[in-house]
Amino acid sequence: MGTMTESRWATGTYEILIEAGDAVLGGDVGITVFATPLTLDEADDEDAPILAQMEAQAWELGVDPENLPAAWKRSLREIGEHGMKPEQVEAEYGPELGLRILLALYQAAMHDFQGTDMEDRPWRQPSAAVEPFMERVLDLIVVLTTKLAG
Repeated sequence: MGTMTESRWATGTYEILIEAGDAVLGGDVGITVFATPLTLDEADDEDAPILAQMEAQAWELGVDPENLPAAWKRSLREIGEHGMKPEQVEAEYGPELGLRILLALYQAAMHDFQGTDMEDRPWRQPSAAVEPFMERVLDLIVVLTTKLAG
């Protein structure tokens, strides 16, 4: 059995990329969640594992595909324990896109928990430290789903 080394990736903090328009293949809006490196080294950032991806059609989000909000065109930011808090997602992106972002964030946290990327390939040791964050995101998903259904 090999020795465990300390991971160079954060737990519970991710980089989320929102893309809209021509950049997205199967929908009008794409969400990609990457692992976040612990360092500011560009080489670490370039090989960041993709932990979750999701696409949506503009009509599902309640917007005109020809008039997508500018903030959705291409936005990369930290989200989680550092950066934007999950509780801020709905206010920042609206309830429909906010729900999809939270779902992608939950998927990313599950992969972080398992130590796998979105294709279930191992990329580091599993991290049980992400459990409280996962519970937080799941609570927000339930609240937002209930709000949208009502």
